[in-house]
Amino acid sequence: MKQRLADKGAYLLIVRLERSVTIDAGRMRGTKLPPGLYAYAGSAWGPGGIEARLARHRRPDKPVHWHIDHLTNRAASIASLAFTGETECRLIDRLLALKGVMVPVPGFGASDCPHCPAHLVRLPPSFRLSRAAVGLRQPAPARAPHPKAAPANRRSGLGGTA
Repeated sequence: MKQRLADKGAYLLIVRLERSVTIDAGRMRGTKLPPGLYAYAGSAWGPGGIEARLARHRRPDKPVHWHIDHLTNRAASIASLAFTGETECRLIDRLLALKGVMVPVPGFGASDCPHCPAHLVRLPPSFRLSRAAVGLRQPAPARAPHPKAAPANRRSGLGGTA
């Protein structure tokens, strides 16, 4: 089944920072992220679905509303993967199961999530999106179901890059 980006679900933003970024708002004020490759898992359950959310993240002139806006407004590059019917929590579980993936800032992007240490992870220099994309479609490590999770028998889709 072909995935439509207007569908609802979750997505990953792969953000490359060439310079350090300092968060200058909220409880994370002063937090510094060094240059590197990061993955942010977000949800798109509202109007417009994944397509609308990714379009917002790609806009260079957007106001800073979410934690991730601090990075996307300063990113050297942004790629995206879409997962219809999936949750950001299960994507984070899968990423954290990969060797060398770590949480750089506890709570980043997950201030309303009781399940995850953060919705942002730092990826190792050896990370290759093309290889990881296949693994991200596999089942996440077992834990209690997320309230927005699709039924287990529903397959998640995989979108293109931005």
